[in-house]
Amino acid sequence: RGLGVRIPDHPIALAIAGGLEGPVITTSVNRPGEPPLTDPAEIKRAFSREVDVMLSAGVIEGRASTIVSFMSRPPEVIRLGAGAVDFLNELGQHA
Repeated sequence: RGLGVRIPDHPIALAIAGGLEGPVITTSVNRPGEPPLTDPAEIKRAFSREVDVMLSAGVIEGRASTIVSFMSRPPEVIRLGAGAVDFLNELGQHA
């Protein structure tokens, strides 16, 4: 089990998060071991029974997020994707 922290760069996600007094708690838009979903129609088909409301800004462009596990030293990159991971080299040397 783990906790993921996501730092969005999409203006809608930033506006929603910025307007709240607490964190946004959510899941990824994919099932473990499956590729990320990027098309709103695919997302709706996959999660329609589990999600009451879906806000869509259209097809998701770009790469999936980078996933890093901090359960070991040095931290382990689980999936290399979007997001800077240069800090991991320094973190691994000083952790």
